[in-house]
Amino acid sequence: MPPDAPPRLRAHLALLGRTLAVLAVVGVPLLATREGCRDHQPGAPRRNLAAALAARTGLVIDAADVALLDGGDAVRGRPVAFLGRAATGAPRDLYLARARLTEAGVPVAVAGPWNLSRTREADEGDLAARGTRLACASRHGGRVEAVLTYDAGGESPALTAAWPLAERVLDRVSNFQETGAVHGVGRASVELQSPIKDVRLSFVSDDELWISHGAARLTYDFGAGALRDAAAGARVVTADKGRRPSLISWAVDTVRNLSFVGPQRIAWLENVVFRAMDRVQVVGAKVTGYNGAAAIAEDLDLRVGDRAAAGGPTVPNWPPKDLAPILKSGMEGEGRWVLPTDPYTARQPGLPPPFAESFLRVDVDRPFSRVYMVAWDPRRLELRLVPGTDDPQSMSGKPGSGRIPRQGGGLERLAAGFNGGWQTVHGHFGMRAQGSTIVSPCSGCATFGRMKSGATAFGTWPKRGKAAAEKAADPARRPANPGDDVAELRQNLYPLFDRGVLNPEGHSYWGGGHLEELEVNYVRRSSLCSTLDGHVVFFYGENVSIYTLSLAMQRARCDYGLELDINRPNVSFEFYRVIPKAALTPDDPPLKVHETRSRAAGELPGRKDLVYFVRSLVRGQGLGGFPRYISTLPRDFVYLTLRDLLPGTPLAPPVAPPLPGEGAWQTAGLPQGPDPFPAALAVTTIRPDPARPDVSVRLLKVDLRRVDLAAGASPPEGALLAAAHLGGPAAVQPVSAGEAPGATTGLLVEGGGAAPPRVTAGALARAARTTADAFVLRPAAAPAAPRPGAPVKPRAAAATLAACASGPYLYLAQAPGDDGPAAAAALTLCGCEDTVRLSAPQAAGHLVVAEAGATPAAAALGPGEQALYLTAHARPFLVPMFDAPVVADAVPKKKVDGEAILKRAMLRSRNPNAAASGASHGPRP
Repeated sequence: MPPDAPPRLRAHLALLGRTLAVLAVVGVPLLATREGCRDHQPGAPRRNLAAALAARTGLVIDAADVALLDGGDAVRGRPVAFLGRAATGAPRDLYLARARLTEAGVPVAVAGPWNLSRTREADEGDLAARGTRLACASRHGGRVEAVLTYDAGGESPALTAAWPLAERVLDRVSNFQETGAVHGVGRASVELQSPIKDVRLSFVSDDELWISHGAARLTYDFGAGALRDAAAGARVVTADKGRRPSLISWAVDTVRNLSFVGPQRIAWLENVVFRAMDRVQVVGAKVTGYNGAAAIAEDLDLRVGDRAAAGGPTVPNWPPKDLAPILKSGMEGEGRWVLPTDPYTARQPGLPPPFAESFLRVDVDRPFSRVYMVAWDPRRLELRLVPGTDDPQSMSGKPGSGRIPRQGGGLERLAAGFNGGWQTVHGHFGMRAQGSTIVSPCSGCATFGRMKSGATAFGTWPKRGKAAAEKAADPARRPANPGDDVAELRQNLYPLFDRGVLNPEGHSYWGGGHLEELEVNYVRRSSLCSTLDGHVVFFYGENVSIYTLSLAMQRARCDYGLELDINRPNVSFEFYRVIPKAALTPDDPPLKVHETRSRAAGELPGRKDLVYFVRSLVRGQGLGGFPRYISTLPRDFVYLTLRDLLPGTPLAPPVAPPLPGEGAWQTAGLPQGPDPFPAALAVTTIRPDPARPDVSVRLLKVDLRRVDLAAGASPPEGALLAAAHLGGPAAVQPVSAGEAPGATTGLLVEGGGAAPPRVTAGALARAARTTADAFVLRPAAAPAAPRPGAPVKPRAAAATLAACASGPYLYLAQAPGDDGPAAAAALTLCGCEDTVRLSAPQAAGHLVVAEAGATPAAAALGPGEQALYLTAHARPFLVPMFDAPVVADAVPKKKVDGEAILKRAMLRSRNPNAAASGASHGPRP
C-alpha cells in the first residue's frame, strides 16, 4: 500500500476496537476508583452497595439489610434487595434495585430503586433471601403482623393470562415502571391472626422459607404458594392483579408516576382541560338553547321497568318521598323516585324493590349538568367494601384482594356495586375491609362503612386533643378506642354534610392538587350520604362541581354525606341480580347479551354455578371494564348484598304430597316488637321423616338481630315475644370473658346489647367466645318434681325441645313426646350442622309464642323450671358511626357558613383572575 493511501475500513474498525478495549480496561477501574472515593472496600459487596444506594437515594441503609439476588445480566445488572428508611428511627421499606459490580464487589452502576412494600405505617425487617426469592417481616405497633414474600424472578403468568393482548402489553409497561422488569415481581404475604413480638426467617431451600417463633415454626412453600403444616391463625394471601377500567386510566396513572411529571403537573393539566371543556359546553348550550333533556333521555333509555305495580307489597318508610326540582323549568319525572322492576335488578320475594332511582338538574347556567340518584333501604341491603389490588396502597403490608369473595354468600346475594374514594396519591385516607386495615383512619376525615352488628354507618373520625391524649396514656382513664365496633370503613376528604349542614367545618379544599383555593372543575363526581329519613343515597353527577353536586344532596335530605371518586373513568354504579344457573327461566334475559357499558348477562367469573344480570345506572357510564364489580379491580369499590330477612326461603317438605303451607315460613299474626320490619319471628311446621308421615314438628325461626336472649325462672324486662319452656330446671352457667364452657353440649349465647347475640349450639369445646359475658344453657337431666304440698297445675303433654343456629338465625323445634330424632331432623332441614336438645326426657317442654300485640304466658312454668326468653330489641340498620362528635379539647369554634364559602368560590370561578391565590391544603392523617 502506498504511504499516502487512505486507510481501509478494516483498519478503522481495528483501531476503534483497540480504543474501546483500552477504555474498558482503564474506564472500569476508574469508575470503581470513583466509587472507592465513597469508602468502598473490595470484597465487601453488601457494605459497598449500602453506601452507593444511600448516596443515590438519601435513604438510611444498613449493610446487614442488603441482599444480592440471583439473575440479571451484564446490561441490567444484578438484582439487589435492601431495607431503607427515610431518616434514623423511621420505619423501613423493602426496595429492589439493580447493580453492576466488579469482581471485587465494588458497584459500577446502580439502577432504581423501586419500593416493593410501600408500607408507611409498618416497619420491615428480618430480611432473608435465596436465589430470586426474598422475605421480610412487617411490624405494626412493634409486633409482627405479616411476613411479606417476593420473587424477583417474575410474577405468575396466570395473573394476566385471561387478559386481552393489548392489556397484557400495557401491564408489562406498568411492571417495568414499578419494578424495573417487564415480568414484574411475584408477591404473597403470610398474615398472622395474632401479632407476635419476634420471628426469625430463614430459607432451607430455594422453595422453602421457615418462619420461626420460639419453638413454633411455619413453612412457606414458594412453589405451591401455601403453608405446610400450618396451625390455625395464619393464612397466605397471594397478590392478585386488577384490570384497569380504561386506557385513559392507565395512561394517567403511568404518566403521573414519572419522576419528571408527578401529581401536581397532572392536576394542572386536568384543570386546564376541564375548564376549557366546560366553557365550550356552556357557550354551546346558550347558543342552541339546549336544556339537557336529550342527554337525560339517552342516559335513562336503558331502564326497563317503572314503578312497582300499584297494590304490590309494601314496607314502612319506603320508597323515599319525591324531591322538588331545583330548576324552575322542571322536566317530566324530575325528582320522582322510581322503583326498578327490570330483570337486571335484585329482588326479594314478597317485598317491593329495594332500590329507587331519580334525577335532578342542578345548575341554571349548565342545563346539561345533572345528578342521578340511587336510594336504597339499609334494612334490606348490607354495605361491604373491597380494597383494590393496587389502591389504596397498603400501609401495613396487607394487600387488597380487589374482588368480592367467591364463597360465603356475598356473590349469591349481590345487588349492586359502585366506586370507592380517591387514590392514595391524593391523600392517605383510611380503609379497613375484609378483615385487614389497609390504611389507618385519619382524624377528622369523613368516614362510612359497616359496623360489626351489620349496620351501615357514617361519621367523622374523632379528633384527639391534649386532654384525650392524656387519658389514653393513663390506663385507668383510657376510653374505648374509637372505631372498635367498626368492621369495615372507607374515608374520603372532610364531611360534605353533617347533621344536615352543608360543609359544616367551612373547608375550602375539595380537590387534589389544583391551583385554586377551591377546586371548581365541572366533572363527573360521585358522593354518598345517609338521609334524615333513614335511607342511603348514591349520587352520580355529570358536569357538576362540588357545590352543584351538594345541591342535589340537600334536596335528598342528606344527614351525613361525603364525596367519593371523581372523573369519568372512575365513577360508576351497576345493578346486579345473581341466581343459580339451575334457576334460570324463559323470562330471564339471554346470557349472551352484552351492551357496552349498559347491560350484560353471563356466567359469574369464578362461580360456574351462578349467572349474573347487570345494568348500569346510566347508559355509557365509565370508559370500559363493564361489568366492573364482578371482576378483580386495582382500585377499591363498594358492593351491596341483599340481607337475609324473614320469612325467607320455604323448607322443602320430605313427605309427599306436602300439606297446605307445610315448610312455608309465616310472620303474619306474630309479635314482632315495637319495630315490625324486618320481622323478628317466623313459624312453620314440617314432617321431617318420610317413614313417619304422622309426626309433625313445629319450628320457630328467630332473627338474632331483632331480639335479646335470656334464660331463667322469670322473664326479663322488655317486650317478650316468645319463650321456650324447658320442662325442667336446666342448668344455666354464666361464662365470663376468657372462660371456656368446657367439653360440654348446650346452647352458648354470647354478646347482646348494641350488637346482636351470637349463638352456638351443640358441642361447645371449640366455641369462639368474645369479650362480652355469655351463658351456657344445658338440658335438664330429668323433669322437676313438684314441691310437697304445692298445687299441681295441669301441664301440657310431654314434648321435646331442640335448638340450632345458622347464620343470623336461631331455630327452635318442638317435637311430640320424647321424639328427639324428629326434632333434630327438622333442624337439619333448616341448614344446621349441630343441634342441641334443651328439654329433659319426658318433660313438658313447649314453645309459647304470643299473638300480635300480646305477651306469652310466662306463668306456665312449673316449680324449679326455667325457660329461654326472647325479648324484642330492634337494632337499627343505619347508625351514626360514633355516639357523639369528639373534638380536640373543648375549645369554642367560631361558627362558619360552609355553604356561603362554596357559593363565593363558585362566583370567583366565573372570574378566575379574582380568585384568591395560595396553596391548597387537604386533610392529613
